[in-house]
Amino acid sequence: MTAVLRTKAYLGYTVPEENNTHIYFKKAEAQFWKLKHYLEFRLKSDEIILPWSTVYNDWQNSLNLIAKNSIRKAPGCITIFCKDLLEICKTFEGFTIRKSCEELYNEFYQLSLDKQISERIRLLDSTIFTERKFSEFLRNASSKKRIGEDNEEASSSSEKRVRYEEYNVDNVPSELFKGHKVYDYDDEISDVKTMNFSNEESETEEISQPEVVQVESSPFNAWILSTGKNVSQVLENFRSTIPKSKAYLYPAFFGILDLSGEDTEVKKLFTDDEWSEMKNDFRKTVELKDIKEDDNKPEETNNSGGGNNTTTNNEAKRQSQEEMLYDLFDKIQEAIRKKPDDLITAIEKCKIEGNSKINSIRRLIQTYAYNLERLQTSISEAMFSNNFTNMLTKGILTYHQKFKYDEGEIQSISSAFITNSTKKPTDRSLIGQKYDFRVTCDRFEMVIGLRSGGLPEACESKKWDDKIDLMVAMRDVLLQEAIENNGVECTDFKQLYTIGVHSYGFFYNVYAMDWKSRGLWRLGLLKKTKLPQSNAQLLMIEKLVMTLLRIELTLNHIETIRNDLAVKALRLHKKRCTSVVLKQYAVCEQHLRRIRILKDIYKD
Repeated sequence: MTAVLRTKAYLGYTVPEENNTHIYFKKAEAQFWKLKHYLEFRLKSDEIILPWSTVYNDWQNSLNLIAKNSIRKAPGCITIFCKDLLEICKTFEGFTIRKSCEELYNEFYQLSLDKQISERIRLLDSTIFTERKFSEFLRNASSKKRIGEDNEEASSSSEKRVRYEEYNVDNVPSELFKGHKVYDYDDEISDVKTMNFSNEESETEEISQPEVVQVESSPFNAWILSTGKNVSQVLENFRSTIPKSKAYLYPAFFGILDLSGEDTEVKKLFTDDEWSEMKNDFRKTVELKDIKEDDNKPEETNNSGGGNNTTTNNEAKRQSQEEMLYDLFDKIQEAIRKKPDDLITAIEKCKIEGNSKINSIRRLIQTYAYNLERLQTSISEAMFSNNFTNMLTKGILTYHQKFKYDEGEIQSISSAFITNSTKKPTDRSLIGQKYDFRVTCDRFEMVIGLRSGGLPEACESKKWDDKIDLMVAMRDVLLQEAIENNGVECTDFKQLYTIGVHSYGFFYNVYAMDWKSRGLWRLGLLKKTKLPQSNAQLLMIEKLVMTLLRIELTLNHIETIRNDLAVKALRLHKKRCTSVVLKQYAVCEQHLRRIRILKDIYKD
């Protein structure tokens, strides 16, 4: 079913200029008045892409005007043609076509919004954030000014002249800091949102500046290697060569340097020595904590026999948690060698006295072995996660109930915050990144994880696309923390990092990300673990268990760093600082939503 002009004589008919229809009907011939041609014209000619409802209503209203003979000297076949176009939209076939047009149009509309967000964040980066030394100068100048006022009567004219000359350096131009602004901490986040509403300058009060100030560059601006190469600049140059149609498949597009080596194109930009230097620098900040004897505190038993209690606890004190784990796996190895008829029951007998956590891990291994016995050749992503990877992750990381664990198709808290931070309240909110599980503490997403398919193993493109999603989500976590703790010294904030888990098939990869410099985030591979595929390989699970225990200790370390940052941000108010050190939040090409290339439905 389609609307067709009943005569070829009016195929080239256009609406006269004096009528109130949309300009498209005055330029386009009647044979091109269908919705797909109209949408193509709007996307190409409109400077600002309007919402679907506005564009579709313009098309309908114009057709109604023509169909109701509101157009002077409109032929009858034209009015009937317009009525047919409107009637088809109410049919099932027409509804399906209209829905397809709406979905594709919304993709372009969303892309336009993302570009606007990109420009606003660039504006935010260039106008709001100031240099560390400049803020320190303002605080020192304000303090010395107060001292000078208190001692004004006691000071001689020569002393005043000396103080005046300290702040006037003739060899530095006064235009050096023209346009710099320093903002109050309380208004920082609200200013981020306010910038979306108008192009006017922020209403935050500008602090008066001296005519001449000498300021050193911030250490957060760039990462310079020992060879003199600027990593940020190299990544920026590479970003300019990325094809726009596939930009979302490159970590560098989002300002992320993948030190795991999987991004081979970026790795070729550096020599082997430079690459080793970057990885070594990354390890100085990011590390998996080792299991130490001090981390294991022997637990009291509830048995009534006091003598047995004392003996058990003394034995526990002599062994570290790591040694107890190795004892457990030694017992499991002996049980497997005996080839029992019921392996699950045999593992259950491998108890470690005096440590409930080790015995809890044993029960997790039992569950893993039980699920392996019933493993099928083909299994869904959710079922594999619940039976194997997520089951172990949740059981170990949440044993002390200190960290909160969520799983499913979860929306990223940080990504949603960053994506909507510059939108109007009347705009449609965006979801941001999503992942399969997360571990949080005080709403800080310490661990986020993505699973790429079930069994058989996912293809390479699916795994790479999910890894990109994981990188962007981890970057957004650090961005939100930087905004909430704005004003903290850059050197302190560089100590913070977050952990990501990417699993596919029987592999479990642990990554970490930190924020090295302006617009540059580093992703490194901490551990790559292979899971057992049958009970004959069950002892391979030892590496994963040890990795998860080390992650648990690392999370405690990350929590300490984050709490220290929050305290330092609070003490900015305690010291009555009206101006703070604001870091640069460059998000590179920003939050362009990754979309699939759909078929061109505009074509006939």
